[in-house]
Amino acid sequence: MKKLLAFFLLVLICGVAFAQQSENVSEPLIVAGKGWGKVSLGVDRKTVESVIGEGENRSQYDDVYFIDYPVKGIQISYKNGDNTLHNVYFYNRQHRYENFARFPGKTDKGTDWKSSPKDVVKAYGKPKEDYKGEGWRRMVFKGIDFRFENSVMVRIGIPGK
Repeated sequence: MKKLLAFFLLVLICGVAFAQQSENVSEPLIVAGKGWGKVSLGVDRKTVESVIGEGENRSQYDDVYFIDYPVKGIQISYKNGDNTLHNVYFYNRQHRYENFARFPGKTDKGTDWKSSPKDVVKAYGKPKEDYKGEGWRRMVFKGIDFRFENSVMVRIGIPGK
């Protein structure tokens, strides 16, 4: 009986480890200076939308235009003319973006929506810029930034070059 129980326990442990490994391998991570898998700086809009679907027009400026993907929790600015990804933002209920779903990913350094500013500094080092206001904070690192509202991470951004 003990051997049978040990066998089932081993199968259960291996099954859980395999499932976790499968999830980690199949789900791309947010990488500073790059993006999220195929949704990365410099790729064209067709490539992005083949991964996350069609977006909704937000606003247009002289050099870029913004497309929202609220169901995915993503907003992207594309360069006018060549329609390539310039910036990408991942959301977690940021003020004025409450209609966006929570983006389900995390960074390659393990930061996610539960991470505190202290956790972010531990993962990325000292910020290049650190903006603060009443109830908000934006920490900028090389190739990535994090926005907090009331000490909750609400946005991860990958800025264009």
